[in-house]
Amino acid sequence: MGNFGSCHVGEEHTCTHVRHVRAKRRLKRLAQVLLVLNVAMPSGNTGGAWVPPGAILTETATSSSRARFRLTGRGSWRNAVPPPSAVPAPSQPSEGPLALGRKAWSSTADGFLELLVYTTLWMSFSLASLVPFVQLQCGFNVDQRPFWAAASESVAVYTLDHLHDISKATKSTGEHKMSSAGRFPHRVLLLRVLLAVSILALAGSLIAARSWMVSLTFLGHVLLCAAYAKLKPRMPYCKAFYVSTCVVFMAVAAPSAYAPALLGSLSGASLGQMLLLIFSVALTVEQLQDLRDVDEDLEAQVVTLASGFGPRRARQLLLVFQAAALFLHLWLMQWARLPLRPHFLAVHVACSLCSMGFSRQTPRSLFQVLLEPLYALPLLATALRASSGLSL
Repeated sequence: MGNFGSCHVGEEHTCTHVRHVRAKRRLKRLAQVLLVLNVAMPSGNTGGAWVPPGAILTETATSSSRARFRLTGRGSWRNAVPPPSAVPAPSQPSEGPLALGRKAWSSTADGFLELLVYTTLWMSFSLASLVPFVQLQCGFNVDQRPFWAAASESVAVYTLDHLHDISKATKSTGEHKMSSAGRFPHRVLLLRVLLAVSILALAGSLIAARSWMVSLTFLGHVLLCAAYAKLKPRMPYCKAFYVSTCVVFMAVAAPSAYAPALLGSLSGASLGQMLLLIFSVALTVEQLQDLRDVDEDLEAQVVTLASGFGPRRARQLLLVFQAAALFLHLWLMQWARLPLRPHFLAVHVACSLCSMGFSRQTPRSLFQVLLEPLYALPLLATALRASSGLSL
């Protein structure tokens, strides 16, 4: 009478079995739902381990009637690895026209920097462009012989200086470090080839000229460049001025050696304006490069305006010099009643803009790609003015 709703002792095993069967059915339903949803089934004993979708959950009764579950089939709780179908692979978008264009642009830019800029060709030909600028300004037709001779000498001088810098970097970092980094080996070979070719080209130009004036001019400029390497630590604050003087010498002496009557076509004031413009361009380039290399100059104990007075004051001095050069240009124009020459004024303004735009935070590649072609700006401005039919 009083045992209604409960199990007798003989029926205890049957009741327990019924409960286990019902629990097993519920677990099978839960497993089917998880399989449909394709989600992981965490477990408290496994720290949230992932259960493969094809796993079979069974129940094991303990002596205390507390149920715990184990994983049967392939895998275990600890080393269960999701099958490839359960973990979707990250999708890799196919490269579109924009991505291909960026890759092509990057490859082209790297090739341009490596073949032209880092091999000093960019700098050398920009510097040699001052020779045809002087020829046009003097009213002569462009003679390519002094241009190619000046370009060959510039390539030889700057390439030799570049190889010297690489040799110093190799000694300071170690040969094995340089080779493993892959920074210089192929560039060194290319620079050596350029050095040999430029020396042969310069020798051929001097032989073909058959003029002792031409030979003395270029050999004298080479001696000035060689003296610069020795005098650089011994001329404080004058490094940029020395280099600018060498640039003016080459720009004027090279075409004059081939055409001795070249400078006679200009008046004293016109010659002064032209020399002032070339000197201002060269000083701007050299002074901004000293501003970029101030740390290296301090380490090498080379005193420039930037390393001696500081970058900020050196920039101010450069702007003062450019303002003085522009004022002197206008004064010579007024004194000698010369034309305005707006192409000269445009070059002076461009030098001032470069002085304000370039800083120590500017990437080094921009110094080489954008600043060094400032040497070619006088020729470009003169050619544009001449093509418009206006007087120079």
